[in-house]
Amino acid sequence: RRGGAEFIKSTFGYNMDPERYFSTAYLAGYYAKTQKYKRMYAIGTKGLIEELQGQQKENPPIVLGLEDGKKQAIDKDFFAKLKGEKMDAVIVGKDEQLNYYKIAYASQCILQGSK
Repeated sequence: RRGGAEFIKSTFGYNMDPERYFSTAYLAGYYAKTQKYKRMYAIGTKGLIEELQGQQKENPPIVLGLEDGKKQAIDKDFFAKLKGEKMDAVIVGKDEQLNYYKIAYASQCILQGSK
């Protein structure tokens, strides 16, 4: 939410309290908290990941996906690696580093029962 408030200030010159800025990333984090998701795969920006983790300060969930923007290849062991990687949910937002790896990973999570 801090990034959104900074954007409002730099674009419109309006000082906004980050606590009053409600983005879709914030709402996704709030929903994940209400559903008690502890392991998530996120396709999105750093802000989305921060919101997903920040909503649950005492016991933050594990959120994977941000570092996968650099991964390109899917090797023969790709699907075997996912067998033990059960995610509670797949969260999708705007992602400027979207690639085939992220889509394949998210798809496999959903096929294994992620919401």
